[in-house]
Amino acid sequence: MKKRKKIPVWKPKKLLVQKKLKIETKQRSVNKKQYDYKWREVSKTFRKNNPFCCDCLKSGEYNSKNLHVDHIIPLVEKPELKYEVSNLQSLCRKHHSMKTFKETLAKKKPT
Repeated sequence: MKKRKKIPVWKPKKLLVQKKLKIETKQRSVNKKQYDYKWREVSKTFRKNNPFCCDCLKSGEYNSKNLHVDHIIPLVEKPELKYEVSNLQSLCRKHHSMKTFKETLAKKKPT
């Protein structure tokens, strides 16, 4: 039997995926002003010293994934406590989102 020759198969080169353009929104520009270099350094140091989510620890879990540094008293209420360590807590993304949602919902609800 004769050996068959391999026929070259065309394979497309990897396509370059363009990054999505970030749309500059009003909220994004406000956040850029609020969270500056000093805040990033404070946040980084705080996460290093407090490596677990406070809410997860209460339920007995040691969660150190996707940590956010949260202001216990929101910046909207007391902006002077921005860098105050006693006003900070480590929260995972899930708990931080829940807390932020409750805060914004409470702000929108008329009393």
